[in-house]
Amino acid sequence: MKFECGGQEQKKNSTSTSNSFLFTFQVAAAVAASRPDFDAIDSLIAHNVRRTQKALSSDAVRLGAHHFAGSTGYGRGDSGRAALDAAVALLVGGEAAVARPHFVSGTHAIAAALFGVLRPGDELLAVAGKPYDTLDPVIGIGEGEKEEEEEERGEDQTENDDDDDDDDAERRRRSSSSLSSSSSSSLGSLKDWGVSFRALPLDPTTSSIDWLALETAVKPETRVALIQRSCGYSSQRNTLTIAEIARAALALKAAAFRIGNDRLVVAVDNCYGEFTEEEEPGSSEGIDLVMGSFIKGLGGTVAPCGGYVCGRRELVEAAAARATAPGVGLDYGAIEGGTLRLLFQGLWLVS
Repeated sequence: MKFECGGQEQKKNSTSTSNSFLFTFQVAAAVAASRPDFDAIDSLIAHNVRRTQKALSSDAVRLGAHHFAGSTGYGRGDSGRAALDAAVALLVGGEAAVARPHFVSGTHAIAAALFGVLRPGDELLAVAGKPYDTLDPVIGIGEGEKEEEEEERGEDQTENDDDDDDDDAERRRRSSSSLSSSSSSSLGSLKDWGVSFRALPLDPTTSSIDWLALETAVKPETRVALIQRSCGYSSQRNTLTIAEIARAALALKAAAFRIGNDRLVVAVDNCYGEFTEEEEPGSSEGIDLVMGSFIKGLGGTVAPCGGYVCGRRELVEAAAARATAPGVGLDYGAIEGGTLRLLFQGLWLVS
């Protein structure tokens, strides 16, 4: 009986050993199959590390401990802030950049760029479908529908309220009636300022840019063409490559040229896209502005806050004026030294 139990135990151990060998073989096969992908990632990291080293050691930056001193008050003459702007301009690709912890999100940086460039009567064209929902209030999408629903709820509530709730109902009524009759939120969206919006639907067969429609998408009033690089939070949209963004920019500029529109600005929402390829969108011909966030890719997971706008100098200055005030722009804005260090550290780690 003991011999039989021992035999069963020996058979069990043999089976376990066979399974271990099989598992080890499967792991080895998976590692071998994945090796090209890991090698490509390692190569990309090495390339971007060299690119970051070159930017931080360039004559425009020459990063040193003195850049982490920080500033207070107006922040006039903060060399660390100026070095950060120069580093972002070199890495993202542009004549200039405004990189600040004062941008509370990527949406804030994008909004500053859009409001800096667009004027009443201009059109904003979203090239790769409707952008992130966080830009809806900036653009003014859905404002009228929301206000009508609020008014209806207020009226229904007023009819059903008891006498004790009359004061609350009256406050809701006054709040609803104070909204503009032009279906505006009165918070200062692009729609409030007379800027129209149009989105070019994605190609349903590719879930990407509709290249044929893009050829005739630009109108005389189109001032900004916005390209969203990331797929965002949608499974119906593909992330755009640098090559696709460059192709779209050239197609947009060609379409604008054909109709005599020499004011078109091509802007790229670069959120989540930083350092995922060997170059950034700003290095491509035809790209005028690039916007993004330190909270996401460019901050390397250690930057506590911030965003950036990079591109043509006059457009960056316009975005900075919108983010602060005309006449303030790039020359002011105190940054605490520890925050500057973390922003630079994020640039290094993300590479």
